[in-house]
Amino acid sequence: MEKQVPLWNRDFIGMCLCNFFLFMTVNTLITTLPLYVINVLKQSEKEIGLTLMAFTLGAIFVRFFAGKWIDELGKKKILIASLLLFAITNIAYLGINSIFLLLVLRILHGAAFGMVSTATMAIASEIPSASRKGEGISYFTLSMSLSMVLGPLIGLMIVSTYNFTVLFAICSVYTIAAFLFAKMAKVEEVPVPNFDKTKRKLKWESMIEKKALPIAFVCFVLILAQSTIQSYVPIYAESLGLGNIAGYFFVMYAVMLIATRSFTGRIFDKFGANYVVYPSLVIYFLGWVGLSFVQSPFAFLAMGAVIGIGYGTLQPSFITLVTASSPSERRGVATSTFYLFFDIGMGVGAVLLGIVAFYTNYQMMYLVCAGIVVVATFFYYKVQLSTKKDVGAGAA
Repeated sequence: MEKQVPLWNRDFIGMCLCNFFLFMTVNTLITTLPLYVINVLKQSEKEIGLTLMAFTLGAIFVRFFAGKWIDELGKKKILIASLLLFAITNIAYLGINSIFLLLVLRILHGAAFGMVSTATMAIASEIPSASRKGEGISYFTLSMSLSMVLGPLIGLMIVSTYNFTVLFAICSVYTIAAFLFAKMAKVEEVPVPNFDKTKRKLKWESMIEKKALPIAFVCFVLILAQSTIQSYVPIYAESLGLGNIAGYFFVMYAVMLIATRSFTGRIFDKFGANYVVYPSLVIYFLGWVGLSFVQSPFAFLAMGAVIGIGYGTLQPSFITLVTASSPSERRGVATSTFYLFFDIGMGVGAVLLGIVAFYTNYQMMYLVCAGIVVVATFFYYKVQLSTKKDVGAGAA
């Protein structure tokens, strides 16, 4: 019989707070660095795109190795080491005075983030008991959602009131807080069967968890659409004459995303993944269709809420499915595989759908996003049909 461990114990709280401050740093910089590039480094919009791409490329590269290192060297060791690198690269922003140095730093910062975010998820997914895993991961990813609201808000306030030196110093404090909370958590390492430390050859199967691939691919397809939220919604709002309320779209999106994660994890655990995923896919689809036809401020904000409800339940559900389908000693590789497909989807989606918008318009682009959700739903159905097992119902 499974030993029941309280969900909100010292280890889980420590990892949630570590993750919150980690993503506070990332989400603060995503919003404010474009202003730094334009106003301080005197560069153009092209260089803004390069700074975002550099961070993503660094994260994607490390994802290939992160899971293997986490499982073989130990989750806690990799977490602490990558947090130290993350903190050092964050402090280095204080000495940046050229776009070249910024791009190099963004690659290193992205690599550190790719490693530490994989480690935090791998550890957090091990703490909840099987019967509460969906609920636990929902609460854990809630810490990311809170940072989506508070990070940009606080960051923009600091920049408008003080300067970027203060901003980078505050972000450095966030990373120190993440490090201290990570030290709180005790991690039970799962030994890798037949692991020989003298034979650490990099093989494809050591970097990618095959059992995680089906759901990771479904996530990749969905993220193609999701990539347009931060990239194109502000520009779309301007084209509709709603630029002055674009920020409130993200508030509505984040509020509903946070609200849904507070209870859908329990539904996942009690009734199974399909009871959460299929309704969420329908809501997500309707959100994209609605966004393509909005004209009024109310409808624009309402679609932010609808998309937030849909996506807010899908991401933690897919993470739970990935970790539940993989053996304990491969959870690090499984988590790395999931985030690898996530990062690639973000990068590819922003480029491809940007091309769609360029040759047609934003309304058509968001209709294509709705079509992408239909394709993702088909693939999810095929995955569930092939496994013939709905994870959850007390056994996630």
